[in-house]
Amino acid sequence: MSRSFLSLIPIFIMILISCSGAPDIDIPEEIAAMENVAVFAGDEAPAHEIRLERVAEFGDTDEMFIGRPSGIAAADDGTLFMTDGSEAKVHVYSADGGYLQSLGRRGEGPGEFNSANRPRLHNGELFVLDTQQQRLSVFDASDFRFLRNISLGGGGMDISGFPVGFEPLSDNRILATYNSMVRDGDRFHRTPLLKIMDERGEELESGIVDLTPGEMFMIQSETSIQIMSLPFMRQSYHVIDGNENLLWGYTGRIHLQFVTLEGEYLRSIYYSRPNPPLNRSAMLANFEDEGVRESVRALDIPETRPAFHTFLVDDENRIWITLYTEDEQENEIWVLDEGGEKLAEFKKPAVNMLQLVKDRNAYFLEVEEETGLQKIVKYEVELI
Repeated sequence: MSRSFLSLIPIFIMILISCSGAPDIDIPEEIAAMENVAVFAGDEAPAHEIRLERVAEFGDTDEMFIGRPSGIAAADDGTLFMTDGSEAKVHVYSADGGYLQSLGRRGEGPGEFNSANRPRLHNGELFVLDTQQQRLSVFDASDFRFLRNISLGGGGMDISGFPVGFEPLSDNRILATYNSMVRDGDRFHRTPLLKIMDERGEELESGIVDLTPGEMFMIQSETSIQIMSLPFMRQSYHVIDGNENLLWGYTGRIHLQFVTLEGEYLRSIYYSRPNPPLNRSAMLANFEDEGVRESVRALDIPETRPAFHTFLVDDENRIWITLYTEDEQENEIWVLDEGGEKLAEFKKPAVNMLQLVKDRNAYFLEVEEETGLQKIVKYEVELI
């Protein structure tokens, strides 16, 4: 009996798996009641081994200093664009890591940034998000000329009015992400709000899908007030795949759902894998301020960490999901095909985060252990 057949009949999936001789898979009731769910055991062996060969680095040079990398994009010829959040620039490199030039500078004029984040390439153009100015700056991806600005103002000056992410779409549309924040004591419930905008900054559609609210915590010390997500707090995460469908999941478990931009549910992938334990003492030790530690200690802290950190979809519509492990210094990365079958798995230090996979190359933001410097490292990927 095939796994694809099982995924079409979620109500009877436990019975069918048991009859096939495979071990029972624990499926939450609300997921078992859904249609078109592909279900997998968390310890399922991958179909392939994976080889990552380091081929290039993108970082500081004699001419240029990187303050804080805040996203990358790679052109078909391998040209790499790296946004620098603290320097308010876009650094441009050749495919082999050679520095070419930087785009923009700090300011509010055309082609200038207060902050530069999340570069995206679409139809030969480079889009860069400036959250503080609530707009996109668009450049020609070949000759790097500034072309235009696109307003993404959310209609308010509170935190929910500022765009925190975006994806260019077909027909000159933009999928923009905002955060809705609702305070509940020392906690904030944060829900991503998705809107489709045109290039004039006018809203075409909103309320595409109701994403599960996440949590943030307000930390007050003697000198500052911060709103941040703590290591045990779950949240919703989403990307756009190659078919312009929305892929989203809540980090509390490995359940990824495909939804059209019209809000129609298509299918989902579920892996039954226990969440790794949370080291409460180690987490609290990260806060130097005793008052902050006491505030965090008083919270209802779960026994486990979230299931996963982030995921992305590559140019072959494979899903790369970064999972937490029992070792807090190490993450595990799974490569899944479109249907959810595990193609490969490997581990990386938790400080090295996957940013992009394109043209069989995987790009990681890595931190040098001795110096603390950050750089992008490109690996050639081979499934064996």
